[in-house]
Amino acid sequence: MRISRMALTAAASAALLLIAGCGKSPYVGKWSGRPTASGPMAAVVAQFGESTLNLNEDGTGFAKLAPLPETPITWEVTDDKITLTLPQDSPTAKGLGNSFVATPSDDKQTLSIDVGPAKIEMKKQAAAE
Repeated sequence: MRISRMALTAAASAALLLIAGCGKSPYVGKWSGRPTASGPMAAVVAQFGESTLNLNEDGTGFAKLAPLPETPITWEVTDDKITLTLPQDSPTAKGLGNSFVATPSDDKQTLSIDVGPAKIEMKKQAAAE
């Protein structure tokens, strides 16, 4: 039986789509939380609003680290840690640096992000139906 190249290409493409669909990252979605700090910074940080993080499947997204404005990001997972990278020219990067590491909880429902003197515990939000 002879199989055409077109049939093999179509089968390979279908298999790749199936594998990619099954491999959706548990981190894709919306996250939110409030920053906390200890010591002299606690009172200042307590006045900050909510921080949000939107992670898209394609490795892009948006971060709003209170009280700074929302900014586009890229993200990647390495060694069970999520590296969030901001554009060099963003106000957030100018104030805090352009890269942060988020440590997920074992159940992957909470992310812990250290941002200088503050820490943000972000909870994953339920997906909209």
